[in-house]
Amino acid sequence: MVLGIDERKKLLEVSRGERAADLFIKGGKLVNVYSSEIYEADVAVYRGRIAHVGKGLDAVGPDTTVLDAGGKYIVPGYIEPHGHPWNIYPPDVLARVILPLGTTSLIGENLLLYLKAELDGFKKTMDRLAENPLRFWWMVRVAAQSPTPDEETLFSREAIAELLKNPRVVSIAELTRWPTIYRGEENVLAAIAEAELCGKRVDGHTAGCSYEKLNAVVAGGITSCHESITREEVLERLRLGLWVILRHSSLRQDLPELLKAVTEKGLPTHRMMLTTDASMPYFTDNFGFIDGLLRLAVEEGLDPVQAIAMVTLNPATYFGLEKEIGGIAPGRRADILLLPDLKTFVPETVMVGGRVVAQQGELKVDIPNIDWKELNLTGDFEANSPIGDPDTYSVFASGNQINFPVIDLIKNVITRRRDTVLPVANGRVDLERCPGMLYCSLVDRRGNWVANGVIYNFAREIGGMASSFNTAGELLVIGKNQRDMALAARRVAEMGGGIVLSEEGKILFEMPLAIGGVMSAEPPQKILSSLKILAELVERRGYPYHDLLYTLLFLPGDFLPQIRITRLGVMDIKTGEVLHSSRRLR
Repeated sequence: MVLGIDERKKLLEVSRGERAADLFIKGGKLVNVYSSEIYEADVAVYRGRIAHVGKGLDAVGPDTTVLDAGGKYIVPGYIEPHGHPWNIYPPDVLARVILPLGTTSLIGENLLLYLKAELDGFKKTMDRLAENPLRFWWMVRVAAQSPTPDEETLFSREAIAELLKNPRVVSIAELTRWPTIYRGEENVLAAIAEAELCGKRVDGHTAGCSYEKLNAVVAGGITSCHESITREEVLERLRLGLWVILRHSSLRQDLPELLKAVTEKGLPTHRMMLTTDASMPYFTDNFGFIDGLLRLAVEEGLDPVQAIAMVTLNPATYFGLEKEIGGIAPGRRADILLLPDLKTFVPETVMVGGRVVAQQGELKVDIPNIDWKELNLTGDFEANSPIGDPDTYSVFASGNQINFPVIDLIKNVITRRRDTVLPVANGRVDLERCPGMLYCSLVDRRGNWVANGVIYNFAREIGGMASSFNTAGELLVIGKNQRDMALAARRVAEMGGGIVLSEEGKILFEMPLAIGGVMSAEPPQKILSSLKILAELVERRGYPYHDLLYTLLFLPGDFLPQIRITRLGVMDIKTGEVLHSSRRLR
């Protein structure tokens, strides 16, 4: 936001002591992320921006609000540089959760919002969220994460160019299909070129990319990566000129290892940031958000001021927002925290634009509810379709047996191909006497097609489980009994999205996700309670991993090894070969 001349003159008058400040913070210890110092200072704020930092300014008038910091640390508001504001919590609910924890800005990627709302709906979403006290900036996807028939239209060059010109958009979102950059495919290079013309960043996603291939991917135009899992990978990315985002999330808790690049190898941190990535609600409830990252970083030996810079100045600089946010200096927005110490990093007071928005962990402002129907973010499922037919979830085959490419779940999001001879009865694969084997289907949300497969090591016994929480935007249905699978799937469709567990013809659990099929309209505590019940139910049925939601989210994805269930069928992701094709239903 460019300040007008009149506003700039008034800000200068406050800075010179010729006009009273709106807010005057006194008696605190300033954490200066520019000079890496901590010292006593006062802060004068006028119309949401900082006018003066230091001592000796007489900026208090009869209408000035004076806030005595009482020796607390004055710290810039935290910035999440790689958020996914659609992970069960919708963006407005997420804001209610993380603002009291000190996160005042979030750079969010738009995939599942964009898939549902499309271009016009997402532009309206950005407008509505601009009214939120949490500052939202955006990274825009240029491709889907699961094969979709309308991808070329939805992610057309014209649509991407229009989004990249929007001032709220600061980057292309993570390019999960990094081999397309390596091969120099024209569509992705065109998107990168458009981002560069607009002065925007290009977020990489280089999991599994060797150092030699990474050279070519960086030459292709990416500017950052958040996929390091070892200290050596941090070094490799820094050596090639990338900004490195160190992740610690509900899926991967890598920060202690990654920080050894600093604490043991002595690498500088001025091109490093910290992220919670796509952490699920239960992780945030237990660990915290950016505050949790700071606690852990200091416990692992990082200097507190250095750590704070990694979640304030560094992301602001990287995204070209350093004149707006990221530090406490004249002209910047007055996004300010008062911390009692530099160990817990949970603020006593949170200010956005000089306004107190949270105190002692409680919100002090109203966060407007968003009408998601107006933004086309409703679940457009058809319950009265083949979704409710048990035969939809059968794997048809001839003879007495079939050698089938089973999806072997070896970690919560990693699979491998397990070719297995399965029995066939009455023209269908019969898993009755196949321990650990479940049917796994991806069905079109309107019931037009289905991809049928078999998954191993998801659980011992589940009658039927259906979920609309996935990167394909369709229905993922898993189970041992096709009738229970159909019952769960039909119920998800009736709710307009959600997660349902059924057994022996009865619904055991249901959680509506009516906002785009991936987000809940319920209050945070109700969401957390539902997720806890779901985790307990699937754990009792043999789910062996720590993050069920990620398994559901990524099973239809096209960017993780090795074998997935997609719109095209059971697919080998590395080769692109369809191992068992999907079929039309109507």
